[in-house]
Amino acid sequence: MLSHARYCVSVLHEASTCYQRSMDGISRPFRLFDDILPNLVLAQKRVEFCWHSDAEAASVVIDVAVLGIHILAVRQPARDRIHWLEAALAAAVPAGNLYAKEFCIRSLSSAYREVGELQQAVDFAVRAVEISRAISYASGEAAALTSRGVAYSDQGQSRLAIEDHNQALALHRELVDRKGEAISLLNLGAAHLDLGQVDIAIESYEQAITIARSICDRRIEAVCLNGLGNCYLTVGDSELAIEQYQHVLKYFRELRDVYGESQVLGDLGNAFMMMSNILEADDVFQRQLSLARNLGDRRGVAQALANVAWVHLDQGKTESAMELLQEQLRISEQIGDAPGQSMALGRLAEAQIQRGDYATAIDL
Repeated sequence: MLSHARYCVSVLHEASTCYQRSMDGISRPFRLFDDILPNLVLAQKRVEFCWHSDAEAASVVIDVAVLGIHILAVRQPARDRIHWLEAALAAAVPAGNLYAKEFCIRSLSSAYREVGELQQAVDFAVRAVEISRAISYASGEAAALTSRGVAYSDQGQSRLAIEDHNQALALHRELVDRKGEAISLLNLGAAHLDLGQVDIAIESYEQAITIARSICDRRIEAVCLNGLGNCYLTVGDSELAIEQYQHVLKYFRELRDVYGESQVLGDLGNAFMMMSNILEADDVFQRQLSLARNLGDRRGVAQALANVAWVHLDQGKTESAMELLQEQLRISEQIGDAPGQSMALGRLAEAQIQRGDYATAIDL
């Protein structure tokens, strides 16, 4: 049983490494992963059953989560990944493997963020920062600071996010970690854009793009290009933003990154709305909602509901817009998404004004 599990882990590791380094394009790592997945799932179930009494089985549980993380992050649903990471964390603690413990906790932060459980994401990231510092693990600390910064941004705490990303950037530069440096720069771009600091955001994104191209990392490049699209939209250049988003959408589809595709669709729809292309916006937002639901991305679902409601408000469909916004507000409250709650309340007030109910609009 364990020899079969070890074989599955070795193939998973190869697929993950190929994907991380962009070796042989993306078709080979995805093919490797898709071919081994049924056997990997079976092996994982078996070792999870016996790892408490078998150190080798515990090692396999940990290795699946740690060695496969890069490919799992784009090919495995976040809820399934959470289950595997929690099993690996449970195995790492009695084994005294602090590095694996920190890694699993940090990765759980990212996975919980994907499903929209933002406070969980922050809590796990805080723990990861503490552990990495306690064991003097600089690269782990940089990655944990990045996770915490991204989670803070999702909660609308952009200034805290910038502090974390600047600390992570300094560590990545000390470690001469070019990929980590690019990730910190793109995250700084997003946080500065959230504060309306467009020039700083563009500078950060352009620096990150230069690094991403030098290390041949197409996913980082795609995320940065999407960020530049957001900058163009912020300054009112909707046509250039749309051109940028459509270019990035092709990238994510080639990479088979459904989560990234969902995010770009939301941005593309926003640009269409800015140009009053309502029907095109509605089509894009509906696709975004469908992808987010399939991913189990609750924050993405809330964002898409808000976007579809925006279309309905513009079309004068006040009642259906209010239903969508009430659902968005419920989800945003459940996951601790403060910006999402604020958006929902603002648009609900707009809907009440459309109905002529000014008193309720003021209360909101």
